[in-house]
Amino acid sequence: MIDPGVLSGIDVVMTAVQIVGFGLVAAISAGSVAFVYRTRFDMKLPDSAAIIVGLGVVAVYLNSRLFFVQFVGVDGDPLTASVVLTNFLIFVASGVGSLGGHSVGDRIGTAERFNWLARPPSLSPIVRATGRYITVTLPADIADIEGHDPIDPDQKAVLAGRQFDFSQGLTVAELETQLRERLTERHAIGYVDLELTADGDVEYLAVGGRPAGLGPTVPPGMVAVAVTADPPFSASAGDSVELWGGSPPEPLGTAELRAVVDDVATLICERELAAQIDPAGRYRLLTLPDELSPDRAFAAMIRRGRDGIAAVTIEPDGALDGATVGDISVTVVAIERAETVIATPAAAIGLEGGDRLYVLGPPERLRRLDDDRGVTVGWPDELVPTG
Repeated sequence: MIDPGVLSGIDVVMTAVQIVGFGLVAAISAGSVAFVYRTRFDMKLPDSAAIIVGLGVVAVYLNSRLFFVQFVGVDGDPLTASVVLTNFLIFVASGVGSLGGHSVGDRIGTAERFNWLARPPSLSPIVRATGRYITVTLPADIADIEGHDPIDPDQKAVLAGRQFDFSQGLTVAELETQLRERLTERHAIGYVDLELTADGDVEYLAVGGRPAGLGPTVPPGMVAVAVTADPPFSASAGDSVELWGGSPPEPLGTAELRAVVDDVATLICERELAAQIDPAGRYRLLTLPDELSPDRAFAAMIRRGRDGIAAVTIEPDGALDGATVGDISVTVVAIERAETVIATPAAAIGLEGGDRLYVLGPPERLRRLDDDRGVTVGWPDELVPTG
């Protein structure tokens, strides 16, 4: 016959092994998560998160066991004092194991041999915030972007000193993007030139309006004209159409459709075609197949994006004399050199004193380019090539 004292001793040992085992399981779970978090994000997993992970794994097992005891009929009473005490000790051991595993996993994740697992670091630091939100205050003095239509002074007065709240955890670049989008979308600002500090403070702010109307989008040598015509079939703004008129009707020329209101169509066409249009006459429009028009595509790209365009003159013996197109921080659309125009120049093409560059880029890059020595920057009213 087995001594009851021996059985009691065996139960104590099994219970101790069970408690230590669950502590190890919690430590391994929390350590694994801490290791992955450190290698992927180069940050330490919070202690509270490690405890939640370790205790969560143990709780899943204990709840499953309780389910089997109550509903499947496995032997054992989950509500006895010994079982309750054992479960309490298991959770204590699991909490301690979670913290220990978290520390070990984080330390292993910082080892040099695991650097290849890390995500590429962000070039923009996280904005430092002391409260629940990142609060950005606009400066009292908001500048105008040179080369763009000025914003209504009353609208600038409303924005001056205004505060905007953003969620925590944003990088400086993300905060800058969100602030720029809020100004352009909610306050009808066409262009925003913005610079922020590492604390999320506005270091520089300038705004400009987006050109309105047809004028700024009409290419050189073209004019806008309104004609009374039958609406073209399946045509929309930007499509090419053929204008028919006379009796009997004959094709007069091609144009770009910009708008249709009832039976009045607005067309962009050459001056010669516009001179043939009788304001009192009625015409017919025929939709033409889609054709790639570089000048129209370029104008549409400028209208949709936030980039501006400027003309840069390279001064002899200046900072960019002898540099290449690739050294310019903005997109070079064309180079006017003496009597020649080089369209879409390659990055390896060298720059010479006296070259006139037509460039496209965000307002802040154009502003920095304007600050460079040996460079003279012109703005949209000077952008028609002379070559």
